[in-house]
Amino acid sequence: MQITEEKKLMTILEVNHLEKVYTTRFGSQKIQALASVSFSVEKGEYVAIMGESGSGKTTLLNILAALDKPTGGTVLLDGHNLSKIRESDIAAFRRDNLGFVFQDFNLLDTFSLEDNIFLPLVLAGKSYPEMKARLTPIARKLGIVELLAKYPYEVSGGQKQRAAVARALITNPRLILADEPTGALDSKATDELLRLFGEINREGQTLLVVTHSVKAASHAGRVLFIKDGEVFHQIYRGNRCIRRYPIPLPCWRQGGTDHDRGTLSQTGPDRHGQKPQALPALYTDLHGYGHDVLHHLFSSGQSCRGRHARRGFPAGDPDFGPGGHGSIFPDLPVLYQLLFDSETEKRIWPL
Repeated sequence: MQITEEKKLMTILEVNHLEKVYTTRFGSQKIQALASVSFSVEKGEYVAIMGESGSGKTTLLNILAALDKPTGGTVLLDGHNLSKIRESDIAAFRRDNLGFVFQDFNLLDTFSLEDNIFLPLVLAGKSYPEMKARLTPIARKLGIVELLAKYPYEVSGGQKQRAAVARALITNPRLILADEPTGALDSKATDELLRLFGEINREGQTLLVVTHSVKAASHAGRVLFIKDGEVFHQIYRGNRCIRRYPIPLPCWRQGGTDHDRGTLSQTGPDRHGQKPQALPALYTDLHGYGHDVLHHLFSSGQSCRGRHARRGFPAGDPDFGPGGHGSIFPDLPVLYQLLFDSETEKRIWPL
């Protein structure tokens, strides 16, 4: 009983058998957007949710943000059932407990960045000295102190997103919800934002990111995959950090280790001067290659064979063997290799 109570105290978000059914005009057709979705997010966790367009990601995020109500099931945020909060109280609850980061920033052009960041505190009735005291350390951390007097149209996309993150952090939220936070950013701004997310998560902030981006999802500690309104798999990150190798690799397809070593031989020696043919156990360290390279390697959605199939996607596994989700969901092999820890043999587990 004690373990159960401690576990409950650590859980920030608990989603139980969530369903959402939309009825078309005149009730002629019912469309199920979510089907019995269940998962939880622990305090201090960094979770990403991935899925194709139409998979139910946006519907799920809207319900988690208390912007929509489910047809069935429950969402508990820090023990509070969102469906039971009165309409008159829901806006204040959302403001005080949730932080939001959007793809298009949602900054007011007629407000300076500082005023945009202050806005949720103004709505909460906080005094200016208190708002300033909260903003100063956040602005320093995010590197936007010199930008606070500027307006959104005067700064870059990456700077806008950092201001949006500051706005999300300033209320000390229990959970930050990010909807495609890197979608409108270039590669440099994306790297900076993902580094920032990692930093604030290591300081204890709980993050839930909805994204199409393999690169963005690979920085999370856990990735949930949603398809046809259901969460069908999750991946846990191993304990090894992501590293980058400088050589661009051609696309690896089917054929196993021998074929891939042959392909690698065309790229020349690696950064240590070794010939690729001599590199042992290529797949044990595949997550070390850069994100963009991995996306190029596996985004074709080819079935998995050879050593890759034996270690990462067993041939007997209907989900990840040839013809399984590895073909249906092309990003799945990418994330597996980004997050797989060859030392502790952590694997994908069906929910």
